[in-house]
Amino acid sequence: MMEDLHVCDSEWLHAQLDCPNPAVLLLDCRSHVDFSQKGHVISAINIQLPALMLKRLTKGSLSVPAVIKCQEARVQDVFLAHWKTDWVCLYDEGAAAHPSDSCNSIMKTLGLKLQEEGCRVLFLTGGYQRFNESYPEQCVFANGPASPTDDKAAVLGLKNLRITNSSSDQSEFGECDSGYSKETDLQRDCWHGVELFEILPYLYLGNAETAQDLKTLQDFNIRYILNVTPNLPNVFETETELGFKYMQIPIQDCLGENLAAYFDEAIEFIEEAQRHKWGCLVHCRAGISRSVTVTVAYIMQKFSVPLNSAYDFVKSKKANVSPNFNFMGQLLEFERRLNILPAVSSACRNVPQSADEGLPWSPELSAAAATPATASVKTPAHDLTTTTTRLPESAGPALLHLHHHHP
Repeated sequence: MMEDLHVCDSEWLHAQLDCPNPAVLLLDCRSHVDFSQKGHVISAINIQLPALMLKRLTKGSLSVPAVIKCQEARVQDVFLAHWKTDWVCLYDEGAAAHPSDSCNSIMKTLGLKLQEEGCRVLFLTGGYQRFNESYPEQCVFANGPASPTDDKAAVLGLKNLRITNSSSDQSEFGECDSGYSKETDLQRDCWHGVELFEILPYLYLGNAETAQDLKTLQDFNIRYILNVTPNLPNVFETETELGFKYMQIPIQDCLGENLAAYFDEAIEFIEEAQRHKWGCLVHCRAGISRSVTVTVAYIMQKFSVPLNSAYDFVKSKKANVSPNFNFMGQLLEFERRLNILPAVSSACRNVPQSADEGLPWSPELSAAAATPATASVKTPAHDLTTTTTRLPESAGPALLHLHHHHP
Protein backbone atom coordinates (compact mmCIF):
# COMPACT_ATOMS: atom_id res chain seq x y z
CA MET A 1 0.00 0.00 0.00
CA MET A 2 1.18 3.55 -0.76
CA GLU A 3 0.78 4.61 2.87
CA ASP A 4 3.45 2.05 3.84
CA LEU A 5 6.06 3.75 1.66
CA HIS A 6 8.41 6.49 2.81
CA VAL A 7 9.12 9.89 1.31
CA CYS A 8 12.11 12.20 1.15
CA ASP A 9 12.35 15.88 0.31
CA SER A 10 14.59 17.79 -2.09
CA GLU A 11 16.95 18.88 0.71
CA TRP A 12 17.66 15.28 1.72
CA LEU A 13 18.32 14.23 -1.87
CA HIS A 14 20.56 17.26 -2.43
CA ALA A 15 22.65 16.26 0.60
CA GLN A 16 22.91 12.68 -0.63
CA LEU A 17 24.05 13.73 -4.10
CA ASP A 18 26.66 16.03 -2.54
CA CYS A 19 28.38 13.02 -0.98
CA PRO A 20 31.43 11.59 -2.79
CA ASN A 21 29.65 8.24 -3.14
CA PRO A 22 25.88 8.83 -2.99
CA ALA A 23 24.05 5.87 -1.47
CA VAL A 24 20.91 6.42 -3.52
CA LEU A 25 19.68 4.93 -6.78
CA LEU A 26 17.43 7.41 -8.61
CA LEU A 27 14.59 6.16 -10.84
CA ASP A 28 12.91 8.78 -13.06
CA CYS A 29 9.37 7.54 -13.81
CA ARG A 30 8.36 10.29 -16.25
CA SER A 31 8.06 9.93 -20.00
CA HIS A 32 11.19 9.61 -22.10
CA VAL A 33 10.35 12.95 -23.73
CA ASP A 34 10.25 14.73 -20.36
CA PHE A 35 13.41 12.97 -19.23
CA SER A 36 15.30 14.06 -22.35
CA GLN A 37 13.85 17.52 -22.99
CA LYS A 38 12.92 18.90 -19.57
CA GLY A 39 16.01 17.43 -17.95
CA HIS A 40 16.44 15.07 -15.01
CA VAL A 41 18.17 14.72 -11.68
CA ILE A 42 21.82 13.88 -12.08
CA SER A 43 22.57 10.11 -12.30
CA ALA A 44 18.85 9.24 -12.60
CA ILE A 45 17.71 6.31 -14.72
CA ASN A 46 14.56 6.74 -16.78
CA ILE A 47 12.03 3.90 -16.63
CA GLN A 48 9.28 3.48 -19.20
CA LEU A 49 6.98 0.47 -19.42
CA PRO A 50 4.25 -0.10 -22.01
CA ALA A 51 0.82 -0.83 -20.57
CA LEU A 52 1.08 -4.60 -21.13
CA MET A 53 4.39 -4.84 -19.26
CA LEU A 54 3.01 -2.69 -16.46
CA LYS A 55 0.04 -5.04 -16.10
CA ARG A 56 2.36 -8.05 -15.99
CA LEU A 57 4.45 -6.38 -13.31
CA THR A 58 1.31 -5.53 -11.31
CA LYS A 59 -0.02 -9.09 -11.52
CA GLY A 60 3.31 -10.53 -10.44
CA SER A 61 3.96 -12.43 -13.67
CA LEU A 62 6.98 -10.20 -14.29
CA SER A 63 9.63 -9.43 -11.68
CA VAL A 64 11.70 -6.29 -11.25
CA PRO A 65 14.94 -8.14 -12.12
CA ALA A 66 13.28 -9.36 -15.33
CA VAL A 67 12.55 -5.75 -16.28
CA ILE A 68 16.15 -4.78 -15.67
CA LYS A 69 17.45 -7.85 -17.47
CA CYS A 70 16.43 -6.46 -20.86
CA GLN A 71 18.55 -3.33 -20.53
CA GLU A 72 21.95 -2.28 -21.73
CA ALA A 73 24.68 -4.19 -19.88
CA ARG A 74 26.03 -1.04 -18.22
CA VAL A 75 22.58 -0.11 -16.89
CA GLN A 76 22.04 -3.64 -15.61
CA ASP A 77 25.32 -3.46 -13.72
CA VAL A 78 24.48 -0.12 -12.07
CA PHE A 79 20.99 -1.14 -11.01
CA LEU A 80 21.77 -4.66 -9.84
CA ALA A 81 24.81 -3.41 -7.91
CA HIS A 82 22.82 -0.85 -5.90
CA TRP A 83 19.13 -1.74 -5.69
CA LYS A 84 19.46 -3.99 -2.65
CA THR A 85 22.08 -1.91 -0.77
CA ASP A 86 21.25 1.76 -1.46
CA TRP A 87 18.11 3.80 -1.03
CA VAL A 88 15.95 3.59 -4.15
CA CYS A 89 14.35 6.97 -4.79
CA LEU A 90 11.54 7.28 -7.33
CA TYR A 91 10.14 10.52 -8.68
CA ASP A 92 7.70 11.85 -11.25
CA GLU A 93 7.05 15.40 -12.49
CA GLY A 94 5.60 16.35 -9.12
CA ALA A 95 2.18 17.71 -10.10
CA ALA A 96 0.51 16.02 -7.11
CA ALA A 97 0.86 17.48 -3.63
CA HIS A 98 2.04 14.12 -2.30
CA PRO A 99 3.47 11.05 -4.09
CA SER A 100 0.53 8.96 -2.88
CA ASP A 101 -1.75 11.24 -4.93
CA SER A 102 0.31 10.89 -8.10
CA CYS A 103 -1.31 9.62 -11.30
CA ASN A 104 1.97 8.01 -12.33
CA SER A 105 1.14 4.29 -12.29
CA ILE A 106 4.69 3.29 -13.22
CA MET A 107 6.11 5.02 -10.14
CA LYS A 108 3.50 3.55 -7.81
CA THR A 109 3.67 0.00 -9.18
CA LEU A 110 7.45 -0.12 -9.37
CA GLY A 111 7.77 1.33 -5.87
CA LEU A 112 5.48 -1.32 -4.40
CA LYS A 113 7.25 -4.13 -6.25
CA LEU A 114 10.66 -2.89 -5.16
CA GLN A 115 9.45 -2.83 -1.57
CA GLU A 116 8.23 -6.42 -1.94
CA GLU A 117 11.73 -7.32 -3.17
CA GLY A 118 13.17 -5.97 0.08
CA CYS A 119 14.42 -2.60 -1.18
CA ARG A 120 14.52 0.59 0.85
CA VAL A 121 12.12 2.69 -1.22
CA LEU A 122 11.61 6.44 -1.07
CA PHE A 123 9.38 8.81 -3.04
CA LEU A 124 10.61 12.33 -3.74
CA THR A 125 8.03 14.89 -2.58
CA GLY A 126 7.47 17.60 -5.15
CA GLY A 127 9.07 15.42 -7.80
CA TYR A 128 11.45 16.71 -10.43
CA GLN A 129 9.76 20.10 -10.63
CA ARG A 130 10.49 21.09 -7.04
CA PHE A 131 14.00 19.62 -7.01
CA ASN A 132 14.90 21.43 -10.23
CA GLU A 133 13.64 24.73 -8.81
CA SER A 134 15.75 24.31 -5.66
CA TYR A 135 18.89 22.64 -7.01
CA PRO A 136 19.26 23.17 -10.78
CA GLU A 137 23.00 22.56 -10.48
CA GLN A 138 22.22 18.90 -9.70
CA CYS A 139 20.07 18.46 -12.78
CA VAL A 140 21.05 17.53 -16.32
CA PHE A 141 19.44 19.46 -19.17
CA ALA A 142 19.13 18.65 -22.86
CA ASN A 143 21.41 21.50 -23.98
CA GLY A 144 23.55 21.69 -20.90
CA PRO A 145 26.93 20.12 -20.21
CA ALA A 146 26.91 16.48 -19.21
CA SER A 147 28.11 15.72 -15.73
CA PRO A 148 30.89 13.18 -15.16
CA THR A 149 28.61 11.43 -12.69
CA ASP A 150 25.90 11.12 -15.33
CA ASP A 151 27.47 7.94 -16.66
CA LYS A 152 24.52 5.89 -15.44
CA ALA A 153 21.88 8.31 -16.72
CA ALA A 154 20.90 6.02 -19.55
CA VAL A 155 17.33 5.33 -20.49
CA LEU A 156 16.30 2.19 -18.70
CA GLY A 157 12.73 1.19 -19.59
CA LEU A 158 13.35 -1.47 -22.22
CA LYS A 159 15.93 0.37 -24.28
CA ASN A 160 19.17 -0.95 -25.86
CA LEU A 161 18.25 -4.57 -25.39
CA ARG A 162 21.26 -6.77 -24.76
CA ILE A 163 20.85 -10.26 -23.43
CA THR A 164 23.61 -12.34 -21.92
CA ASN A 165 23.44 -16.10 -22.16
CA SER A 166 25.44 -17.34 -19.20
CA SER A 167 23.99 -20.26 -17.32
CA SER A 168 23.63 -18.18 -14.17
CA ASP A 169 21.57 -15.60 -16.04
CA GLN A 170 19.32 -18.27 -17.49
CA SER A 171 18.67 -19.86 -14.13
CA GLU A 172 17.68 -16.54 -12.56
CA PHE A 173 15.64 -15.02 -15.34
CA GLY A 174 14.77 -17.92 -17.64
CA GLU A 175 15.85 -18.29 -21.25
CA CYS A 176 12.46 -17.55 -22.80
CA ASP A 177 9.77 -15.26 -21.50
CA SER A 178 7.19 -17.47 -23.14
CA GLY A 179 8.44 -20.48 -21.21
CA TYR A 180 9.76 -22.25 -24.29
CA SER A 181 13.37 -22.80 -25.16
CA LYS A 182 15.01 -23.06 -28.55
CA GLU A 183 15.09 -26.82 -28.21
CA THR A 184 11.36 -27.10 -27.53
CA ASP A 185 10.20 -24.72 -30.25
CA LEU A 186 9.25 -27.59 -32.53
CA GLN A 187 7.14 -29.06 -29.73
CA ARG A 188 5.09 -25.92 -29.14
CA ASP A 189 1.80 -27.48 -30.23
CA CYS A 190 -0.50 -24.93 -28.65
CA TRP A 191 -2.57 -24.14 -31.75
CA HIS A 192 -5.69 -25.93 -32.85
CA GLY A 193 -5.93 -26.44 -36.60
CA VAL A 194 -6.09 -23.69 -39.22
CA GLU A 195 -6.58 -20.21 -37.75
CA LEU A 196 -6.81 -17.06 -39.84
CA PHE A 197 -7.50 -13.57 -38.47
CA GLU A 198 -7.98 -10.52 -40.66
CA ILE A 199 -6.12 -7.58 -39.15
CA LEU A 200 -6.48 -5.33 -42.19
CA PRO A 201 -8.20 -6.09 -45.51
CA TYR A 202 -4.86 -7.31 -46.87
CA LEU A 203 -3.07 -8.42 -43.68
CA TYR A 204 -3.73 -11.69 -41.86
CA LEU A 205 -2.37 -13.45 -38.78
CA GLY A 206 -2.21 -17.22 -38.63
CA ASN A 207 -0.29 -20.22 -37.37
CA ALA A 208 1.85 -22.94 -38.93
CA GLU A 209 -1.12 -24.96 -40.14
CA THR A 210 -2.66 -21.94 -41.84
CA ALA A 211 0.48 -21.51 -43.93
CA GLN A 212 0.09 -25.12 -45.14
CA ASP A 213 -3.58 -24.90 -46.08
CA LEU A 214 -3.73 -24.08 -49.79
CA LYS A 215 -7.51 -23.67 -49.92
CA THR A 216 -7.53 -21.10 -47.13
CA LEU A 217 -4.72 -19.14 -48.73
CA GLN A 218 -6.46 -19.07 -52.08
CA ASP A 219 -9.90 -18.31 -50.63
CA PHE A 220 -8.53 -15.19 -48.96
CA ASN A 221 -6.42 -14.04 -51.90
CA ILE A 222 -3.18 -14.59 -49.95
CA ARG A 223 -0.05 -14.81 -52.09
CA TYR A 224 2.52 -13.23 -49.75
CA ILE A 225 3.60 -15.33 -46.77
CA LEU A 226 5.87 -13.99 -44.03
CA ASN A 227 7.29 -16.92 -42.07
CA VAL A 228 8.70 -15.79 -38.71
CA THR A 229 10.44 -19.02 -37.74
CA PRO A 230 13.86 -20.49 -38.50
CA ASN A 231 12.73 -24.04 -39.14
CA LEU A 232 9.19 -24.25 -40.53
CA PRO A 233 9.17 -24.96 -44.27
CA ASN A 234 7.75 -22.69 -46.93
CA VAL A 235 5.41 -25.36 -48.17
CA PHE A 236 4.54 -24.07 -51.63
CA GLU A 237 7.76 -22.35 -52.63
CA THR A 238 8.72 -25.01 -55.20
CA GLU A 239 5.31 -24.90 -56.86
CA THR A 240 5.97 -21.80 -58.92
CA GLU A 241 2.69 -22.02 -60.78
CA LEU A 242 0.85 -21.10 -57.57
CA GLY A 243 2.57 -17.72 -57.50
CA PHE A 244 3.43 -17.45 -53.81
CA LYS A 245 5.99 -14.98 -52.52
CA TYR A 246 7.81 -15.96 -49.32
CA MET A 247 9.95 -14.15 -46.80
CA GLN A 248 11.49 -16.00 -43.86
CA ILE A 249 12.84 -14.46 -40.65
CA PRO A 250 14.98 -16.97 -38.69
CA ILE A 251 13.92 -15.97 -35.18
CA GLN A 252 13.14 -18.15 -32.16
CA ASP A 253 10.61 -17.08 -29.51
CA CYS A 254 13.34 -16.45 -26.94
CA LEU A 255 14.72 -13.53 -24.97
CA GLY A 256 18.05 -13.50 -26.79
CA GLU A 257 16.56 -12.84 -30.25
CA ASN A 258 16.58 -9.47 -32.01
CA LEU A 259 13.37 -9.45 -34.04
CA ALA A 260 13.46 -5.65 -34.38
CA ALA A 261 16.40 -5.96 -36.75
CA TYR A 262 13.97 -7.33 -39.33
CA PHE A 263 11.11 -4.85 -38.89
CA ASP A 264 11.98 -2.70 -41.91
CA GLU A 265 12.22 -5.63 -44.32
CA ALA A 266 9.05 -7.21 -42.96
CA ILE A 267 7.10 -3.96 -43.25
CA GLU A 268 8.27 -3.49 -46.83
CA PHE A 269 7.21 -7.06 -47.63
CA ILE A 270 3.68 -6.39 -46.34
CA GLU A 271 3.56 -3.09 -48.22
CA GLU A 272 4.57 -4.91 -51.40
CA ALA A 273 1.63 -7.27 -50.95
CA GLN A 274 -0.75 -4.34 -50.60
CA ARG A 275 0.64 -2.59 -53.68
CA HIS A 276 0.08 -5.77 -55.70
CA LYS A 277 -3.42 -6.11 -54.22
CA TRP A 278 -2.68 -9.48 -52.65
CA GLY A 279 -3.26 -10.66 -49.12
CA CYS A 280 -0.27 -11.20 -46.83
CA LEU A 281 -0.18 -13.89 -44.13
CA VAL A 282 2.16 -13.33 -41.20
CA HIS A 283 2.69 -16.51 -39.22
CA CYS A 284 5.01 -18.18 -36.75
CA ARG A 285 4.38 -21.52 -35.08
CA ALA A 286 1.42 -20.68 -32.87
CA GLY A 287 0.56 -17.20 -34.16
CA ILE A 288 0.86 -15.65 -30.72
CA SER A 289 4.27 -14.02 -30.20
CA ARG A 290 6.64 -13.56 -33.14
CA SER A 291 4.07 -12.97 -35.87
CA VAL A 292 2.06 -10.67 -33.59
CA THR A 293 5.18 -8.60 -32.87
CA VAL A 294 5.80 -8.03 -36.59
CA THR A 295 2.14 -7.18 -37.17
CA VAL A 296 2.06 -4.65 -34.33
CA ALA A 297 5.24 -3.03 -35.69
CA TYR A 298 3.61 -2.73 -39.09
CA ILE A 299 0.49 -1.06 -37.65
CA MET A 300 2.65 1.37 -35.67
CA GLN A 301 4.60 2.52 -38.70
CA LYS A 302 1.76 2.37 -41.23
CA PHE A 303 -0.62 4.55 -39.21
CA SER A 304 1.84 6.45 -36.95
CA VAL A 305 0.22 5.21 -33.77
CA PRO A 306 1.93 4.30 -30.47
CA LEU A 307 2.57 0.80 -29.24
CA ASN A 308 -0.37 0.62 -26.85
CA SER A 309 -2.89 1.55 -29.55
CA ALA A 310 -1.41 -0.76 -32.18
CA TYR A 311 -1.28 -3.64 -29.71
CA ASP A 312 -4.88 -3.07 -28.60
CA PHE A 313 -6.04 -2.92 -32.19
CA VAL A 314 -4.41 -6.25 -33.08
CA LYS A 315 -5.76 -7.80 -29.88
CA SER A 316 -9.25 -6.63 -30.82
CA LYS A 317 -8.92 -8.70 -33.99
CA LYS A 318 -7.22 -11.72 -32.36
CA ALA A 319 -7.71 -12.21 -28.63
CA ASN A 320 -4.88 -14.68 -27.93
CA VAL A 321 -1.82 -12.52 -28.58
CA SER A 322 1.17 -12.49 -26.23
CA PRO A 323 4.54 -11.27 -27.56
CA ASN A 324 7.32 -12.22 -25.20
CA PHE A 325 8.79 -9.58 -22.92
CA ASN A 326 11.88 -9.07 -25.06
CA PHE A 327 9.80 -8.42 -28.19
CA MET A 328 7.56 -5.96 -26.35
CA GLY A 329 10.68 -4.08 -25.32
CA GLN A 330 11.83 -3.95 -28.93
CA LEU A 331 8.43 -2.59 -29.96
CA LEU A 332 8.76 0.16 -27.36
CA GLU A 333 12.17 1.05 -28.74
CA PHE A 334 10.65 0.99 -32.25
CA GLU A 335 8.04 3.49 -31.04
CA ARG A 336 10.83 5.81 -29.93
CA ARG A 337 12.62 5.36 -33.21
CA LEU A 338 9.45 6.34 -35.08
CA ASN A 339 9.15 9.36 -32.76
CA ILE A 340 5.44 8.74 -32.28
CA LEU A 341 3.80 11.14 -29.86
CA PRO A 342 0.10 10.49 -29.12
CA ALA A 343 -2.38 13.22 -30.02
CA VAL A 344 0.19 15.26 -31.94
CA SER A 345 -1.05 14.80 -35.49
CA SER A 346 -4.56 14.79 -36.83
CA ALA A 347 -3.99 11.26 -38.05
CA CYS A 348 -3.81 9.94 -34.51
CA ARG A 349 -5.56 12.64 -32.47
CA ASN A 350 -7.99 10.06 -31.03
CA VAL A 351 -5.31 7.60 -29.98
CA PRO A 352 -5.68 6.62 -26.30
CA GLN A 353 -2.97 7.62 -23.87
CA SER A 354 -2.97 4.15 -22.31
CA ALA A 355 -4.34 0.70 -22.95
CA ASP A 356 -6.88 1.22 -20.17
CA GLU A 357 -8.66 4.00 -22.04
CA GLY A 358 -10.35 1.71 -24.53
CA LEU A 359 -9.78 1.54 -28.26
CA PRO A 360 -11.11 4.65 -29.98
CA TRP A 361 -8.54 4.33 -32.76
CA SER A 362 -8.92 2.26 -35.90
CA PRO A 363 -7.23 2.51 -39.32
CA GLU A 364 -10.38 4.11 -40.70
CA LEU A 365 -9.77 7.13 -38.43
CA SER A 366 -6.25 7.60 -39.71
CA ALA A 367 -5.43 9.90 -42.58
CA ALA A 368 -3.05 7.19 -43.76
CA ALA A 369 -5.73 4.51 -43.86
CA ALA A 370 -5.17 1.38 -45.87
CA THR A 371 -6.48 0.95 -49.41
CA PRO A 372 -9.94 -0.61 -49.96
CA ALA A 373 -10.39 -4.27 -49.16
CA THR A 374 -9.16 -6.71 -51.76
CA ALA A 375 -9.37 -9.98 -49.85
CA SER A 376 -12.52 -11.11 -51.63
CA VAL A 377 -11.32 -10.16 -55.11
CA LYS A 378 -9.68 -12.95 -57.08
CA THR A 379 -7.20 -11.95 -59.78
CA PRO A 380 -5.04 -14.24 -61.91
CA ALA A 381 -1.62 -15.06 -60.52
CA HIS A 382 0.18 -14.15 -63.73
CA ASP A 383 2.65 -11.54 -62.54
CA LEU A 384 4.22 -13.12 -59.46
CA THR A 385 6.44 -16.16 -59.43
CA THR A 386 7.07 -18.17 -56.29
CA THR A 387 10.19 -16.67 -54.70
CA THR A 388 11.65 -16.72 -51.23
CA THR A 389 13.64 -14.09 -49.34
CA ARG A 390 15.49 -15.63 -46.41
CA LEU A 391 17.23 -13.29 -44.03
CA PRO A 392 20.57 -14.56 -42.72
CA GLU A 393 20.76 -15.47 -39.04
CA SER A 394 24.21 -14.14 -38.35
CA ALA A 395 24.72 -11.23 -40.72
CA GLY A 396 21.49 -9.42 -39.86
CA PRO A 397 18.70 -8.51 -42.26
CA ALA A 398 19.48 -8.57 -45.95
CA LEU A 399 17.96 -6.21 -48.49
CA LEU A 400 14.65 -7.45 -49.78
CA HIS A 401 14.70 -8.03 -53.55
CA LEU A 402 11.35 -8.74 -55.20
CA HIS A 403 11.32 -10.81 -58.36
CA HIS A 404 8.51 -10.50 -60.89
CA HIS A 405 7.68 -12.44 -63.97
CA HIS A 406 5.70 -10.89 -66.80
CA PRO A 407 4.54 -13.36 -69.45
